[in-house]
Amino acid sequence: MTLGVITNSQEQTKHRFHVQLIVSGEESIKGLITSYINRELRSLRDVEIVYSNPGWELSIVAMELSTVSRRKIGVALSTVILKRFQNQALLESFISRKNKEIVTVLTDDLYSFEDHWLNVGSDDNLRKTCNEIVADFDADYLEGARKSIEKLYQE
Repeated sequence: MTLGVITNSQEQTKHRFHVQLIVSGEESIKGLITSYINRELRSLRDVEIVYSNPGWELSIVAMELSTVSRRKIGVALSTVILKRFQNQALLESFISRKNKEIVTVLTDDLYSFEDHWLNVGSDDNLRKTCNEIVADFDADYLEGARKSIEKLYQE
């Protein structure tokens, strides 16, 4: 019988970032964007796509760009990054027991605005644009969170 030992790096991979994707805009491209973004998010080893109680929210508004004569010339994607307010530390450290329920209700759906990006490109580059959005989200936000988690395990 072999007993496995869990190392810090294995323990860290158990942490999952819960990400919710919300895509709105023109129906003609909404499905493609949802598919491309979800595919890229799933490729990240520690991301789980959720439909409620996310830690992070990617909200994308998509719009086809066209000339006055209605010839399609590209797409514009407006992406907002939101991070859910972590009220657990607040509730456990600073709030009396009798007030926890009301503070939970008041803070449960709070998010902090982290960033807003506007990507504009051709229809042919839609998949590449979606890949870049996820790569930027990973590099700019999740990577820092991973490092913070790693520090916690090292202490």
